[in-house]
Amino acid sequence: MTDRDVLLRATLDGLEDPLFVLSPERACVFANRAFFSFFGLEPNECCSVPTAEFWPDVERADLNRSEMACEMRLRRGEVFTVKLSITALADNYHMVRIIGGLAHNESLKSFHAQRLETLGMLASGVAHDFNNVLTGILGHVTYLKTILPAKGAHVESLSAVEEGAKKASTMTQQILNFSKLDVAERSLRINLGDLVARTCNLLRRAISPQFKLEHSIPKQTVPVLAVEGKLAQVIVNLVINARDALKPGGRIHVAVEECGDRQHLEKVLGSGDLPCPRYVVLSVEDDGHGMPPEVLGRIFEPYFSTKKEKGTGLGLFTVAAIVRSFGGAIDVSSQVGVGTRVSVYLPVIEAEEEEYASPPEKIQRRLETGNESILIIDDEYAVRNVLSLSLQHLGYKVVVACSGSEGLDKYCSAVSSFDLVILDMLMPYLSGEQVFFQLKSCDPQVKVLLISGYASEEAVSNILQNGGLDFIQKPFTIEELARRVRDCLDGRLTYPRALDGR
Repeated sequence: MTDRDVLLRATLDGLEDPLFVLSPERACVFANRAFFSFFGLEPNECCSVPTAEFWPDVERADLNRSEMACEMRLRRGEVFTVKLSITALADNYHMVRIIGGLAHNESLKSFHAQRLETLGMLASGVAHDFNNVLTGILGHVTYLKTILPAKGAHVESLSAVEEGAKKASTMTQQILNFSKLDVAERSLRINLGDLVARTCNLLRRAISPQFKLEHSIPKQTVPVLAVEGKLAQVIVNLVINARDALKPGGRIHVAVEECGDRQHLEKVLGSGDLPCPRYVVLSVEDDGHGMPPEVLGRIFEPYFSTKKEKGTGLGLFTVAAIVRSFGGAIDVSSQVGVGTRVSVYLPVIEAEEEEYASPPEKIQRRLETGNESILIIDDEYAVRNVLSLSLQHLGYKVVVACSGSEGLDKYCSAVSSFDLVILDMLMPYLSGEQVFFQLKSCDPQVKVLLISGYASEEAVSNILQNGGLDFIQKPFTIEELARRVRDCLDGRLTYPRALDGR
């Protein structure tokens, strides 16, 4: 084997995607390390394996196609669907790359889903760090507004910075919500109209201005039972699919409206006994190129795509699975040259009025002050700094700790010195949850106010149910901080607040 051969093999072994080469007789004559790992096979010196062991129908496969879906088999005998990318080589050899996999028993995730998961984690990390920056900006701006004259040339600029920071925070929170990856996500009551409006506003900034994205939602609340991140994914997938069908100047319209046509509902849901008395339809309509009947009949097949190299083929298959999990159904109509309409039907649930009550209007009032001692535990300097500055301005005595372990040392060495602990939820080494329970072991009467830009609802709820007093979302204003601190110190919380702070 030449040095060039060794280099080529090492290069192919370094690829993440499983890859193998078929001879003109369709024998597997080469496979990389990812291939053997994926199929649970033992690598051998010639890097080959009998093709029928992992691809039973290889003889019937059309290798002239650039992409195709087929069934393959693991060493354990499990059969699953994969998406292949096929490249013709010299002398009728073919290189085959596995670019997606969907296990029937859900023990394997698709490679595409893994990449999206990684992207989601990266986006979540960036958004979390950005939220900490915004906490410093918004905190300092609202602090300046309290110490500077109420009138003057500076007021307009400070208000503009404050408004910009709040808008940026809202966008960041949407990214955090959408990228949330929690296998134990629970379905909750969601106002579908509000979710559509927020998601479309986020998408509008990501879609070229050559296309129009419009939405219409009812004024009244439309409550559905769903996981917000997954339902947002449905909206995103449908809008992106619509965008890819448009010509410059094309239009996408997203709408939410109640469906009262029982006969149509029975047809779409495939049942004459509707489990829910009311249904809402979320529709995404475009005026793009449309689909012919032969394509329309295949759109829900896994890995089927009309986008060739640009598409994943996972869009509508994924959308349909998510919609079914929420007790709904999906219907698609399309006409070549006219456009496509995708309609998602979801059951409407009865909701208590107070669950969707609008936040109370903010009333200008004097900042609440105090002289107690407060320990701040947060690993971000920008957050510690603005918290310390604001609380000292309000009259409090402040001690800061830049890690969970430092905070524990300072508190437990002088338990009686602190009246309140402000604790960040997301910190390295020791999380806020771990620090809280160690504080409780040191002092069962410890008063703790939690802060975070984004944290596990389960972790926050666990702390609140075990003696944590309150939770405040980053970024926050000095007015909100002053009020929450006094609430905790004065015992004005008769029950833990909801995680949204209302």
